[in-house]
Amino acid sequence: MTWSDYGRLLLRHGWLMVAGAAVCGALALGLSTVQEPIFRAQARISMIPSVMDWRMRDLTKELARNAVATFPSDKLLAAVQEETGLQTDANSLKAGWDDGELIITIEAFASDAATAGALARTAATEFHRRRTLQFAEQDFIEFIEFEIRNREPELHRIAPNVTTNMLAGLFVGFTAGLALVLILHWRDEEWLLTRQAIEKSVPQPVLGRLRSN
Repeated sequence: MTWSDYGRLLLRHGWLMVAGAAVCGALALGLSTVQEPIFRAQARISMIPSVMDWRMRDLTKELARNAVATFPSDKLLAAVQEETGLQTDANSLKAGWDDGELIITIEAFASDAATAGALARTAATEFHRRRTLQFAEQDFIEFIEFEIRNREPELHRIAPNVTTNMLAGLFVGFTAGLALVLILHWRDEEWLLTRQAIEKSVPQPVLGRLRSN
């Protein structure tokens, strides 16, 4: 089968691919509208060494990694719940560390932007307060300073991603339509090669069959 044959096949049955893409794209759009939205709020806290040499940077990184690894602690989570009046769990709060910029990023996730922002803001404030007290008790406060970079957290809607869902639906529908076109073509080819199909297509009966090696 040549490329021109495939082209004629697509022109003949191409509507199946278009229909498949349209149906799956519409389903993806519909699912995106009924999915519960998820918002992410981010608050950033800088850890600033008093002396920017490699020893202080390494100490700052080690302390930050330890703080992130234990975030959120049970006490911090309880304080956030008490301050905001919201029932949340550890899965709604996360923390990350940037070695290059020496910044701790606190993230909060919720189904609405206001809740996510309140959780991130309160968690960052409580984290800043507790770590400042802890470092003061350990005599690190003279060497490392905490600073909240953004008092109002950055808000992003991360799910559902309508564009991604639509593109995925269109791709799946188009691929399914293409597969259906090829299956129908191969089925027709096999059917046309049978004796009964040939006798229906021509007025003379089939007298024999030659094999090609």
